[in-house]
Amino acid sequence: MASYKGRLLLEGARSGSFNMAADEFMASESGRRNEIILRIYSWDKPTLSLGFHQKITAEQLLRCREHNLPIVRRPTGGRAVLHDQEITYAITIPSEHDLLRGGRDAVLKDIGSAFTEAAQSVGLKAELVRGSTKVGLMDELKRGSPLCFDSLSRWEIRLEGRKWIGSAQRFLPRAFLQHGSILTGQSSVDLAKVLGLPQAAGALSIRAVEVMALRQAVVERLGERLSISWQESTFCDDDFEAINRLIKERMDPTLPGEQ
Repeated sequence: MASYKGRLLLEGARSGSFNMAADEFMASESGRRNEIILRIYSWDKPTLSLGFHQKITAEQLLRCREHNLPIVRRPTGGRAVLHDQEITYAITIPSEHDLLRGGRDAVLKDIGSAFTEAAQSVGLKAELVRGSTKVGLMDELKRGSPLCFDSLSRWEIRLEGRKWIGSAQRFLPRAFLQHGSILTGQSSVDLAKVLGLPQAAGALSIRAVEVMALRQAVVERLGERLSISWQESTFCDDDFEAINRLIKERMDPTLPGEQ
């Protein structure tokens, strides 16, 4: 039996600026209303997101402009992610919530387990791997990569031995926020080429997957793992006003915006 109630937002494609502002707004609302919020969404065009403190060179900015690739900055850390063929999720948990009493590592493990079980339920042989402090030369090289899917993470979900879900998290003033990208196919944009980076050793091959079935499985397994009963909801007019204010406040004129 579920121990907690949570708000569920099932959305379609939005702009990058809206998505990042909405996730930040969610974290604030999660703390204010003392409720867990899960949002599942996508992007209206291929978009590059950067970690909160991540740097990008002037040459890379120019390359993104030339390829009409918008860039947004996440309210969380982590490295660069190309958002395109994916299911994106954001989950926020109030800072004083019981789910966080065991520490961040414990809740990250539970979230990772839920994703692994969701993948397996639709026929994807995903595995949850605990990151190791003992790394080899290739891993050391990956640590220097600015790309999320070429880097190591604490609780990593893999397919075919390759990173499948890229995520980032941060404790904001009122809540813990984690959001991430669940790959469902290959993007037509070659991010390494756009940014002028070395090519990765082979791309992750993802077989055809029923996206709606995987979305539903993610919602169900997160509810089961975290003992949450979801109540589906939508953003109201006041929410949209607050999100639009955040979009204006966090706009970075140095980054290529929505085209």
